[in-house]
Amino acid sequence: MVETLRIGLIGVGRMGQLHLEAIISCKKYVELVALCDTNKKLLNEKCKELKVEGFTDFKEMLSRVKMDAVVIVLPHWLHLKAVREAVNKGINILKEKPLARNLKEAEEMVKLAEKEDIIFMIGTQRRYASTFSYAKKLLSDGLIGDPFLIRTQYVFYFMREEGMGWRAFKDKAGGGALLDPGYHSVDLVYWYMGMPKEVYCRIYFKANPNIKYETEDTALVFYNFANGKFGYSIVCWFSSPPEERVIVHGTKGALLASWHTLQLLSPQGEPIIVHEVKGKVWFEALRNQLLHFIECVRYHKEPLSSARENLNVMRIIEAAYKSASKGEIVKL
Repeated sequence: MVETLRIGLIGVGRMGQLHLEAIISCKKYVELVALCDTNKKLLNEKCKELKVEGFTDFKEMLSRVKMDAVVIVLPHWLHLKAVREAVNKGINILKEKPLARNLKEAEEMVKLAEKEDIIFMIGTQRRYASTFSYAKKLLSDGLIGDPFLIRTQYVFYFMREEGMGWRAFKDKAGGGALLDPGYHSVDLVYWYMGMPKEVYCRIYFKANPNIKYETEDTALVFYNFANGKFGYSIVCWFSSPPEERVIVHGTKGALLASWHTLQLLSPQGEPIIVHEVKGKVWFEALRNQLLHFIECVRYHKEPLSSARENLNVMRIIEAAYKSASKGEIVKL
């Protein structure tokens, strides 16, 4: 059993800094040994502050620094290359979503990691957030009876000074709103309801006419499950008001979960349980996620959000894109 994990971080940008904050908060269990980023100024600042080695090439970092695990926070087109390098060095992996740009890449990553007996976990933070995970428990405990309908909404306005960057290009990103932020929505649908039998999807590309991009900005996915159950996901990253929530309707009530609130409601809408969370909910989810990863590496056990588990999320998304392309229902 590994006592204190030697861990590295590839990617120290916006999301990477949140992961870095989680790593620092877990210093009782991990030792940060290296950072990697192509932004030399930012990299030097962080390495000086934390007194660790810095690299601009992740292949060099993984080759030169001895570590038990690595957190990968990179643009989508670099995921496969980084996973290959980590697996070749026998390093356990916690990687940001999506699992890959497409199902073919995803299957290759999982095959590589499993062949070398590597712990390979995907960052689906909602599974480790207090509200969304509590909803899963109440659902599993049968408090809303038999669930028959699930609805997810994830809408926000995504724009930065530098524009969309690599996310604008299909070959680099793999997909847009559905594969990127929408990955979390699809994961929650799968986690709460299981694998759908078929999907139907519509996507849109013109919500922001002021910039050029190849990837979808809006997606609507319909799901059909066994026994006539169904649901949908709406995702858009070029509009407002911002909203991220999931609602599951059952024969005995409903569950409504967002980042700060979990409600168990009667069929008539009366609150039975109201669980509210304040503070840095994103940080807590990332920290819980990292602690779970640490435990999985130490005891060599399957993560809650393993890469193999995420293959099903990729299958759903790939089927959704196929449906949007063909304009028809796609069976899974």
